[in-house]
Amino acid sequence: MEKSENEVVPVKGFRGLLSIILIIAGIVINLVCAVIADKIGTPLFLDTIGTILISVLGGYLPGITVALVTNLCKGMMEFNSIYYGILNILIAICTCYVSNRRYLKRISVMILYTMIIALIGGGFGAILTWYLEGFDIAGRYSVYIKYFYESCHFGKFQAQFLAQFLVDLIDKVLSVTVVLLILKVIPDNVRKALTISGWRQRPLYGDERKAAEGAKCRKISLKTKIVLMLVFASFSLATLATWISLMLFEKYTKTQHIELAEGIAKLAAGVIDTDRVEDFIEKGEDADGYTETEELLYKIRESSPDIEYVYVYKIEEDGCHVVFDLDTEDLEGSEPGEIVPFDEAFYPYLPALMAGEKIKPIISDDTFGWLLTVYQPVYNEAGQCVCYAAADVAMKDLREYEQDFFIKMSTLFTGFFVLILAIGLWLAEYNIILPVNSMAFSASAFAYNSDTAREENVERIRNLDIITGDEVENLYNALLKTTEDSMFYVEELQEKNETISEMQKGLIMVLADMVENRDASTGDHVRKTAAYTEIIMKSLRKKITIQKCLRINLFQTLFSRHHFTISERLRFRMQY
Repeated sequence: MEKSENEVVPVKGFRGLLSIILIIAGIVINLVCAVIADKIGTPLFLDTIGTILISVLGGYLPGITVALVTNLCKGMMEFNSIYYGILNILIAICTCYVSNRRYLKRISVMILYTMIIALIGGGFGAILTWYLEGFDIAGRYSVYIKYFYESCHFGKFQAQFLAQFLVDLIDKVLSVTVVLLILKVIPDNVRKALTISGWRQRPLYGDERKAAEGAKCRKISLKTKIVLMLVFASFSLATLATWISLMLFEKYTKTQHIELAEGIAKLAAGVIDTDRVEDFIEKGEDADGYTETEELLYKIRESSPDIEYVYVYKIEEDGCHVVFDLDTEDLEGSEPGEIVPFDEAFYPYLPALMAGEKIKPIISDDTFGWLLTVYQPVYNEAGQCVCYAAADVAMKDLREYEQDFFIKMSTLFTGFFVLILAIGLWLAEYNIILPVNSMAFSASAFAYNSDTAREENVERIRNLDIITGDEVENLYNALLKTTEDSMFYVEELQEKNETISEMQKGLIMVLADMVENRDASTGDHVRKTAAYTEIIMKSLRKKITIQKCLRINLFQTLFSRHHFTISERLRFRMQY
């Protein structure tokens, strides 16, 4: 099979080394361009030039690898960068799709392609930033976000989305332009040689390649099964790992916030003058030391942004008597002496609270929202509980932490999932799918009608040269041996048939001579009948194969309808 001029010539030898060199080169290009962009103070990132270039030159697997590893390396300097690796991977996939269909020279397609990867990097990036960091007014795009938000009066999300998309559009225009200029300089033969392939057999071209890649199956192709298996396994593993990580994170976060709330409650309890609690309840701010104590409580609360409320209650049968209740931005605290009714979640703990005992942290969703509450008893010198210092942590904040953690884990697992899927498909295609399909194609095209055709077909199978080193190679060797042995037996059978045919002709001629010597008229008749029969058989041989002729009892039919002599029958049978 001749190669078309557009086919890529795979590099022989050092393919693994070439792959590593290409991947490292792409990563270095990305990191160097990103550092340069950062040093000159531009809002552009320019960290996808290497990804786009290697995706065009090397294909899916190197491009995806460069995309993911680039963001992992950037994460060492700016940790949040690792969560944007999935965007770089999507750009690599989109680039490979355009490159494989040879659209790089079509201006309209390149414009659309640039818009799409800008939407991936800027648009999806803005969405991811919104969930990870919120309204990013102090980031790289801050000037443009402020302009759209303050001057154009867009909403926060709309301003952030539009600013990041437009800046990233400029970034991708420059990146694509640089890549096209580089490709312009690289000679075609070098570009073809740089294409990474994993052939474990003689490379296929043209019709052979199309037949091997597009083999039809009765139900589901092996490639589809492998894809489904990889997707199911990777997705199941990622889901399980994410769920376990989320549960552990949730448990850890709750434990940390409970410890934080307990610490704040203990600090608050430590600044309360137990001898003045009743005075604080009755006189409030007019009581001696009330203002100073309240200021200390404010400082304690402000020491941690996760603490929502800090207050001091004296628990009585009629409710919670307010000693201190600090104001917040959204809610003004209750006045000293005011009675706050018990929330429903606290009913099971009222006996313990009345007795001045310590209770375990409570999660409630009542009057003041969804809160994690810690109560710390305040004891006087006699060891009696005179009130409780309490600290609340808003559970919605914990839920936001969990959501943020889930998004980060999902982006990381998705990036690695795509990489694993690409590696699995690459290995399966070159080690299983293409070898098996090429064997099937060569075997189905086998022809037996001539010596030349048989030799060419055996040579085609032999030239596949499959060296996967596993069961596929064993199957190939078995197929090749069976084919070669079959052709050897066919040739041997033909030689024996020719020998028998020569013997038959000699015997017929001897018998004919014997008849002729006895009766000249009969001998002439035998020769004429043999000539007619020869003409008939040659015509039949053109229309049906030797195998079919052997299966049809032609001789019996002829002999039953015509009265041949014994010598005529013998001469006819021995010749044909």
